[in-house]
Amino acid sequence: MNALIGLGDNRRPTIRDVAKVAGVSPSTVSRVLNGRGPVRESTRRQVEEAIRRLRYAPHPAARDLRLKSGHLLGLIISNLTFPFFGEVLKGVVETATARGYGVLLADSEGRLRRELELLEEVRRRGCRASLLITSAYRPEHALVLRRSGMPVVLASAHVADPEVPCVGVDNAAAAFELMQHLLAQGHRRIGIIRGPLDDPVTSGERLKGCRLALQGAGLPWDEALVEEGDFSIRGGREAAERLLARGVAMTALFAFSDEMAMGALQALRRAGLRVPEDVALAGFDDLPLAEGLEPPLTTIAQPKGEIGRVSAGLAIDLAEGRPVQRIKVTVPHRLIVRRSTAAH
Repeated sequence: MNALIGLGDNRRPTIRDVAKVAGVSPSTVSRVLNGRGPVRESTRRQVEEAIRRLRYAPHPAARDLRLKSGHLLGLIISNLTFPFFGEVLKGVVETATARGYGVLLADSEGRLRRELELLEEVRRRGCRASLLITSAYRPEHALVLRRSGMPVVLASAHVADPEVPCVGVDNAAAAFELMQHLLAQGHRRIGIIRGPLDDPVTSGERLKGCRLALQGAGLPWDEALVEEGDFSIRGGREAAERLLARGVAMTALFAFSDEMAMGALQALRRAGLRVPEDVALAGFDDLPLAEGLEPPLTTIAQPKGEIGRVSAGLAIDLAEGRPVQRIKVTVPHRLIVRRSTAAH
């Protein structure tokens, strides 16, 4: 059903239009947008869905007034060029807009020191809460998060620290499932392109899943089959080249991001190897490029937009003192099997 049917023309949707679609009063929509006053969680979801369907945006003047009142959400991303983070960002902005918040965006360029400085900077700028989307959460983050004086939600990863709110997939379970798929296809020598060595969270959890899958199959862990990457296409290509240069015997290769898998595909082809006939290939994230590769890439799908929406909603709830059921949220992943993996 087209949510815009019923407006009658090209005019800007109003709060009354949102209220009609959501089946609530205009005052309820206003409370959701302003983040003030009691609203049932189910009702708030109805209103936010209506806002998305109608593509409603608050009037600029009203929005500016809210921003002056501190309705600002900080968003720190470790690398804006990574397609994965871009999809999460869309989800963040969607929820922030629906709840009457502006987003202050900053790129740390993958530098830990810069990331920590930006956490302090967004606090000084008057943000009520912040999101940190990083490919390498480290113990140094924890101290700064506690000192920030505002809620900070780690988006796209899980950490063991019970005081750190976070939203993401179960990386260990996802990697375990993908490895089981490769093992079921008959592969026993599986190369791995992991993330940076100083990433104990995302990459560390995925390695844990790989180890458990091999252990369950009665296979030893071979460190010679593991190479370090940086989640980029170039990093994946160079890591695969190092594996091949060492003469590592492998029938499958699992890269911890789709971009690294794409780089690995380049390296395999340059070495005269066919995918999947000579080496099966798998990635992680299910970026748009995954299905467009030849052969299409087997991967783990993360609900990137949902991660952004849930993270932003959690951060805003914490900032406004709303009750939350849990501060650690696991969103579902899916194994997407395509032609890049085949029976060995």
